[in-house]
Amino acid sequence: PFDQYLLFSKLMDVHLDPVHFGMGTTAHQMLALNKPVITWKSEFMRGRIVSAMYQRLGVPNPPVVNKIGDYSKMAVEWAYEENLSLNFSKYLENNQLESEDEKNAYIKEFEGFLFSSYENSTAL
Repeated sequence: PFDQYLLFSKLMDVHLDPVHFGMGTTAHQMLALNKPVITWKSEFMRGRIVSAMYQRLGVPNPPVVNKIGDYSKMAVEWAYEENLSLNFSKYLENNQLESEDEKNAYIKEFEGFLFSSYENSTAL
C-alpha cells in the first residue's frame, strides 16, 4: 500500500535514480519527504529529470554526478555522511516547491504547448 511505501521510503538514507530508466513521480515523492536522490546526468532526458528538479529548486551541491563511475561512490558518501543529507533536508524544508498559483501557471503553459502541437500536427 502507498502509505507503507512512503513509511519505508522515509527509513532510507538516500534514494537512487535508476541509471537507464529515470525517475518522475517517485522523485517528487522522495523530494516531498526531503530525501536526497542520487542521480547521474545522462545523455537522455530520462537521466536529467532529477537534476533539473534540483536546479529548479536551487539546491546547493546537489547529489548529481556527471560520470557513471561516480554514481555508487556518491551514494555511499551521502548514505554515511549524515551532514550531507541533513543539510539537504533542511534546505528542502525551507525552500518548498512553487505555490499552487505557480504550479497552475506551469500546467496551463504545458497544456497550451500540447494543444498547439496537436493543432499543428493535424494541420499537416
